[in-house]
Amino acid sequence: MTYSNSSIAIILILTIFSCKNKENKKEKITAPQNIISLNEAQQKASKIQLGTIETLTFEKEIALKGKIALNPNSTVSVALPTSGIVKNIYVKIGDRVRSGQVLATLFNREMVEIQQDYLTAKSNNTYLSKDFQRQKELNESKAVSDKAFHQSDRDFQINQINLQALKQKLINLNINPNNLHSKNIKESIPATSQNNGVISKMNVHKGQFLQEGEALMEIASTSGATAVFSVYEKDIPYVAVGQSIEVYTLNNPFKSKCMVKSISPVMKEDNSLDVFCDLVNPSFSIIGNAVIYGELTSRKTEGKALPKEAIVQFEGKNYIFKKLQNQSFEMVEVIVGSTKDNQVEIEFINSKEDTNNQWVISGAYALLMSLKNVE
Repeated sequence: MTYSNSSIAIILILTIFSCKNKENKKEKITAPQNIISLNEAQQKASKIQLGTIETLTFEKEIALKGKIALNPNSTVSVALPTSGIVKNIYVKIGDRVRSGQVLATLFNREMVEIQQDYLTAKSNNTYLSKDFQRQKELNESKAVSDKAFHQSDRDFQINQINLQALKQKLINLNINPNNLHSKNIKESIPATSQNNGVISKMNVHKGQFLQEGEALMEIASTSGATAVFSVYEKDIPYVAVGQSIEVYTLNNPFKSKCMVKSISPVMKEDNSLDVFCDLVNPSFSIIGNAVIYGELTSRKTEGKALPKEAIVQFEGKNYIFKKLQNQSFEMVEVIVGSTKDNQVEIEFINSKEDTNNQWVISGAYALLMSLKNVE
């Protein structure tokens, strides 16, 4: 097959254009996207300054979120050993209460009978006690039979048992037997607090009928509450038993102290551990499962640091610029940590990065604008 000169020329032109297109495509693929070159004049105009990475001691601040866990031994249900209708309620959920404080009253007609029976038994006890002593003296002088004396003794003992039983019923109903007399018999039973704490749960409303032993409300002791914070895997090395955490709620920003008493050894599904803290004089109301927030300043650790001006942000990530040869600079992604004065702790995404390089400590934003065409 023979070709004319014109055909050969066309083939050569097409071949040259094809090679150039391949070279352009290759250059486009391999062109570095995070490297920029500036001549000396451009570097001077951008006020580029170079420095090295320092090693400093940082205190890491960790923001925490958790909940209040109530101590089962310090959570008390308020109940009465009788049925009745709720007459008055004097507290609401979240209120602080003290031991002996009247929280509510319960109306019960049988209350009158119990008080009447107690006063009657108390009066009988005085008479039976005197009669027993008299029968005893008469029996010793043989003036009465043993049967009469034993009957008197039996009546006195039975009344004593009945009196003590009624006395205990009154105590259970929060009525002081020593203060009870015929002129202050009550129809309402006072429900009183057995400890200091906070009303954490309310089960009744005014006019409601309660069965015997049914709980009116629950009181949580502030001294028995525990703050349970979730600490994620990256922050676990900075938490230790005995550390102090400042804790607060959104409704009460005044911060209280709590001490880390233990750390769970079991990792949860969200890659966090539970950290348990004793609350010390909390400034907020203690309510079970209430959301709380904490601020922890960790123990001191050493870290790599650069000035704040060396760090730039782009598309939600943090970067610094490394000085290369031939007046070039490479943008390197880092993770930002704690701050100390004007120095920021950094951690490289690429653990093999050589920290002994020269880094841009001033003018980094100008490099970012030139490289990414951002404003």
